[in-house]
Amino acid sequence: MDEIFNIEQVSFQYVPGVYALQQVSFRIYENEILTILGSNGSGKSTLLQMLCGLLFPMEGSIYYRGQQLTEKRLKDRDFQHDFRSQVGFVFQQSEVQLFCPTVFDELVFGPLQLDFSEQEAIRRSEEIMQLMRIEHLRNRPSYMLSGGERKKVAIAAVLTMNPQVILIDEPMGGLDPKSRSFVIDLLFELHQAGKTIVLATHHLELVSSLQSRVVLLNEEHRLAKVASADEIMQDTELLVRTNLIGEYAHKHHDKVHKHLWYPFTPHPHE
Repeated sequence: MDEIFNIEQVSFQYVPGVYALQQVSFRIYENEILTILGSNGSGKSTLLQMLCGLLFPMEGSIYYRGQQLTEKRLKDRDFQHDFRSQVGFVFQQSEVQLFCPTVFDELVFGPLQLDFSEQEAIRRSEEIMQLMRIEHLRNRPSYMLSGGERKKVAIAAVLTMNPQVILIDEPMGGLDPKSRSFVIDLLFELHQAGKTIVLATHHLELVSSLQSRVVLLNEEHRLAKVASADEIMQDTELLVRTNLIGEYAHKHHDKVHKHLWYPFTPHPHE
């Protein structure tokens, strides 16, 4: 598979001496689903923002299709246009991403910024609204949307630009069970259409569903392991150590006891 991103010994600090990421290295390949897994505060969102060119490493380097991704490089108009049209980012907090008067305006905004014609921008927006089943929200302002609706609109706004790489921060955040199922189905559909999908999550259920390659970050903001979903999910000791599963207490009659919380139920397949 062709390499899209090469992350080499990347570190980042928001506050001097306090690392958000420390010496993280891995690669992302064409047409794969990659899950960046870690507990809250492990550095997942920081890493996604660096892949999107919103933040830049203080140590180490990130390469996009063989070219170093730097602030200076993104000032080059041709590179910027290519990168922004090929790499889309869905924020964890969808309200940060939505700022236009209506949902329809949100969807046409991106293509118009990439110099598509108004007719093409409208065509894409209509198509994506149908795909995301949000036609009924067309004229709704973002402040009148539920959390799940905002997430769908934020994803739709990225899809109208038809990027090759889609970065999604906590895709399950704020979604009810039906919406979660819809998003998982959408991720599979996008992957089958040839998209490269990189998502950040702490939801083990999503890792189990997607069966992707996993980049696991620990609470020291370092790379704990890169492996298949099966290998990660079977390593209970590692999941406990990275604070992704833990003990919980519950009561049976008069007795209280603790055991590991592990959110999966085996089920048969044909």
